[in-house]
Amino acid sequence: MKTAHIVFQLAAASVIVPGQIDHECRTFCTMLAVQDGAVKFIDQTPPGSSLNVGDYVSADQPLIPLTEAPIRDLHSRRGWRVVVSASLDHDELVVRLRLRFFSPGGELAQEGELLSALVSAQIGAPFGGKRTTKPC
Repeated sequence: MKTAHIVFQLAAASVIVPGQIDHECRTFCTMLAVQDGAVKFIDQTPPGSSLNVGDYVSADQPLIPLTEAPIRDLHSRRGWRVVVSASLDHDELVVRLRLRFFSPGGELAQEGELLSALVSAQIGAPFGGKRTTKPC
């Protein structure tokens, strides 16, 4: 009877906190994690802090890279979809928000970065009609 020895080498990224999706470590670590249904920016630089970036929208995770966490999902009456996600900026060690527009057919139509924190989001007709406001 012949036996084969198979060696599995796992390239495991170091997980520093539960739910971590991305991190950058220099003297101290900065992380983006999903914990208790919320996306959190965790900075271990003394004295250490945690910032709740928004609620995690798990259904949108397949639409964005795994190192980002979706925090907002808006739908227009005409089928357009807007997804806001949080990511870790590895150079500046801050949270960046990305905005993606998906066409009614589900294709990515446009994307860009937001320059500040998300306070509220609206979707509606720019030339009249009702709009919906969702506080963050």
